[in-house]
Amino acid sequence: TFKGWTDIMDNAIDSRGGKEDQPEYEANIYMYLYFVFFIIFGSFLTLNLFIGVIIDNFNEQKKKAGGSLEMFMTEDQKKYYNAM
Repeated sequence: TFKGWTDIMDNAIDSRGGKEDQPEYEANIYMYLYFVFFIIFGSFLTLNLFIGVIIDNFNEQKKKAGGSLEMFMTEDQKKYYNAM
Protein backbone atom coordinates (compact mmCIF):
# COMPACT_ATOMS: atom_id res chain seq x y z
CA THR A 1 0.00 0.00 0.00
CA PHE A 2 1.05 3.57 -0.49
CA LYS A 3 -0.30 4.75 2.85
CA GLY A 4 1.87 7.41 4.44
CA TRP A 5 4.05 8.07 1.38
CA THR A 6 2.69 11.57 0.90
CA ASP A 7 4.17 12.74 4.21
CA ILE A 8 7.57 11.31 3.31
CA MET A 9 7.36 12.79 -0.19
CA ASP A 10 6.40 16.22 1.15
CA ASN A 11 9.34 16.19 3.57
CA ALA A 12 11.75 15.14 0.81
CA ILE A 13 10.49 17.83 -1.56
CA ASP A 14 10.81 20.51 1.11
CA SER A 15 14.35 19.44 2.04
CA ARG A 16 17.38 21.49 1.14
CA GLY A 17 20.99 20.50 0.58
CA GLY A 18 22.66 21.41 3.85
CA LYS A 19 22.52 19.70 7.20
CA GLU A 20 21.62 22.83 9.12
CA ASP A 21 19.25 24.31 6.51
CA GLN A 22 15.61 24.67 7.40
CA PRO A 23 13.02 23.12 5.06
CA GLU A 24 11.64 25.39 2.38
CA TYR A 25 8.38 24.77 0.50
CA GLU A 26 9.13 22.82 -2.71
CA ALA A 27 12.85 23.57 -2.54
CA ASN A 28 13.77 20.30 -4.24
CA ILE A 29 11.23 19.74 -7.03
CA TYR A 30 13.31 16.95 -8.59
CA MET A 31 12.14 14.73 -5.76
CA TYR A 32 8.73 14.63 -7.48
CA LEU A 33 10.34 12.72 -10.34
CA TYR A 34 12.13 10.41 -7.94
CA PHE A 35 8.93 9.45 -6.15
CA VAL A 36 6.90 9.08 -9.34
CA PHE A 37 9.50 6.72 -10.82
CA PHE A 38 9.92 4.92 -7.50
CA ILE A 39 6.19 4.28 -7.13
CA ILE A 40 5.64 3.29 -10.77
CA PHE A 41 8.63 0.99 -11.08
CA GLY A 42 8.27 -0.34 -7.55
CA SER A 43 4.64 -1.29 -8.05
CA PHE A 44 5.28 -2.80 -11.50
CA LEU A 45 8.23 -4.79 -10.17
CA THR A 46 6.24 -6.13 -7.25
CA LEU A 47 3.27 -6.97 -9.45
CA ASN A 48 5.46 -8.71 -12.04
CA LEU A 49 7.23 -10.78 -9.39
CA PHE A 50 3.91 -11.82 -7.88
CA ILE A 51 2.45 -12.82 -11.25
CA GLY A 52 5.70 -14.56 -12.20
CA VAL A 53 5.58 -16.77 -9.10
CA ILE A 54 1.96 -17.71 -9.81
CA ILE A 55 2.67 -18.58 -13.45
CA ASP A 56 5.81 -20.53 -12.52
CA ASN A 57 3.86 -22.61 -9.98
CA PHE A 58 1.08 -23.17 -12.50
CA ASN A 59 3.60 -24.42 -15.09
CA GLU A 60 5.23 -26.76 -12.55
CA GLN A 61 1.85 -28.27 -11.67
CA LYS A 62 1.06 -28.62 -15.36
CA LYS A 63 4.35 -30.48 -15.99
CA LYS A 64 3.64 -32.82 -13.07
CA ALA A 65 0.26 -33.63 -14.63
CA GLY A 66 1.90 -34.53 -17.93
CA GLY A 67 1.11 -31.28 -19.69
CA SER A 68 -2.62 -31.65 -19.21
CA LEU A 69 -4.89 -28.96 -17.86
CA GLU A 70 -7.42 -31.52 -16.67
CA MET A 71 -6.07 -31.51 -13.13
CA PHE A 72 -7.58 -28.03 -12.70
CA MET A 73 -11.02 -29.09 -13.97
CA THR A 74 -14.04 -30.56 -12.26
CA GLU A 75 -15.52 -33.80 -13.58
CA ASP A 76 -18.25 -31.94 -15.49
CA GLN A 77 -15.67 -29.66 -17.07
CA LYS A 78 -13.57 -32.68 -18.11
CA LYS A 79 -16.60 -34.27 -19.79
CA TYR A 80 -17.35 -31.06 -21.68
CA TYR A 81 -13.69 -30.60 -22.66
CA ASN A 82 -13.34 -34.18 -23.90
CA ALA A 83 -16.60 -33.95 -25.87
CA MET A 84 -15.28 -31.07 -27.94
